[in-house]
Amino acid sequence: MFNGLKIKNNSAKLLSVVSGTAIGTATLALTAGSASAGTLSFSFETVFNGTSPGSTNGSAAPYATAVFTDVDANTVSLTLTSSLENSAHYISDMTFNFNPLKSLSDMAITQVSGSGTLTNPSVTASGGTVKNANNLWLGGSSITGTGFDIQFNWGNANSGGGIQRFNNTDTNMFTITSASGVSVQDFNYLTSNNRSSGIHVAGINNNQSGAVASANPVYNPSSSSAPGTAVPEPLTILGAATAAGFGAAFKRHLAKAKDNQKAD
Repeated sequence: MFNGLKIKNNSAKLLSVVSGTAIGTATLALTAGSASAGTLSFSFETVFNGTSPGSTNGSAAPYATAVFTDVDANTVSLTLTSSLENSAHYISDMTFNFNPLKSLSDMAITQVSGSGTLTNPSVTASGGTVKNANNLWLGGSSITGTGFDIQFNWGNANSGGGIQRFNNTDTNMFTITSASGVSVQDFNYLTSNNRSSGIHVAGINNNQSGAVASANPVYNPSSSSAPGTAVPEPLTILGAATAAGFGAAFKRHLAKAKDNQKAD
């Protein structure tokens, strides 16, 4: 794989034997290929039980987002971001589902960063093949907030003015690994009550709270260079151009020799 500097240098070398148009085409072909990882995004917007943290109470939807990103065949990164505009509001719980055909027993979820003094959340994942054991706070069975596979739980203590709460524009980032393989699509499932994920927002009007569901998750598959003819490496282009230049020079030399013979 060539990096940008090497491609640029090799392109410069071709200037002596290839026309400007050909160089532009070669450079474009060599630098066009790029790739991005697949993502699965959740936006928490719909209050389905309790009190809404909405605009009349100081916060506007979406109240939080979650983005899973493919890293490799056994690793996914997860970024959780609060969007609560009222500093009294905070997220105590966040829940997700997992592929029902896979086990959670070999999954590891590790926090890699967090905002300020935010307390690291405890993470509960139903082990083995026994799932659906995590319930969103204030999301009882009659209001479809039960049966999730993975739950994040942050501290809700008000000590220090609540500086350890997950609120305002706080961000938590995690690495999720599994020896048996994991991808963002493994988190794109519903509970038996048709919930993909949810959060519990507390601190509304002092002692009220609400359960908020995510809108339909948005999946963006990984992208890479479009399939087609393989792009030749710079040395291949250089060799072809050199051969073409040599051929043209040889033809001129042969034509000149014939002209000299006629003159004789």
